Amino acid sequence: MPDISLDFRYLKYALSIADFGSFRRAAHHLGLSQSTLSRRVQMLESRLGIELFERNRKGVSITEIGHRFLSEARLAAEVMERANREVLAAKRGHSGQISVGLITSLEYAGFNKCIESFVEQFPDIDVYVEDSTSESNINGVIKGSVDIALISGAECPRGCDMHILSDDKICVAISMKSHFVEHDYVLWNDLKSEKFLVSFRDAGPDVRGIIIRNLSSLGFFPKIVIHDVGRDNLLHMVGSGLGITLVPLSATATVYPKVKFVPIKDGGDTVVSSLVWRRDNKRATLKNFISLIQSSL
Repeated sequence: MPDISLDFRYLKYALSIADFGSFRRAAHHLGLSQSTLSRRVQMLESRLGIELFERNRKGVSITEIGHRFLSEARLAAEVMERANREVLAAKRGHSGQISVGLITSLEYAGFNKCIESFVEQFPDIDVYVEDSTSESNINGVIKGSVDIALISGAECPRGCDMHILSDDKICVAISMKSHFVEHDYVLWNDLKSEKFLVSFRDAGPDVRGIIIRNLSSLGFFPKIVIHDVGRDNLLHMVGSGLGITLVPLSATATVYPKVKFVPIKDGGDTVVSSLVWRRDNKRATLKNFISLIQSSL
């Protein structure tokens, strides 16, 4: 026979009788027959070796020792119920934590809104955000220190799953002092003599490849200066007149002082940003996060 002194169902039966002051009303509340409830409480009393209730023609009353026991049992039942709720919430991915790897230079407004929606929908989940590079984010996902991460490109790491966030066309960022500032668009041929500023990080190598491919096809060798900075600093450098750079259209929603974004009319190149996560990561919070991403983006 199981140790019914540790079976919280039996404690709840006794507490219900104490609350209603009646076996009949407690049995109705619990959905049991009165005889079944009485028998189970007797089993509890027998196991404890004490009498919790005095039964008489007028009804039922709690014994002195029963008062002491039930006051402690009520606290234990409340703790157990709270623990049970928390475990169920964690199992369903409604509580717990999730770690997200971001890249400032690939900031994507839609993804940021998804994070905000996730926090609103699951307020009991702690979201830990780490700003890093694409390479570091991939390593974090593979090692398990990051649950889901933003990366540059559409190459899915081994053992991972991927969701492409954006496949953005590119435009050119120029200084407000540039002779192109009055142009509605530019052609690649217009940019042949310009100095391109390219980040060493994240989408930088892709951008460098785009520049070389388009200008070399026109017979020109581009001037490219590589800097180990993120997009924000690169655009501030553009605003200072140090050169021009290429950015995805999604970046043009942010206003940068002294910088103008101009479309490249004969350019069909794009910059891809994606989310990756480890396929064997079974964390329920991650599952809910992925579901929100896939339904929103």
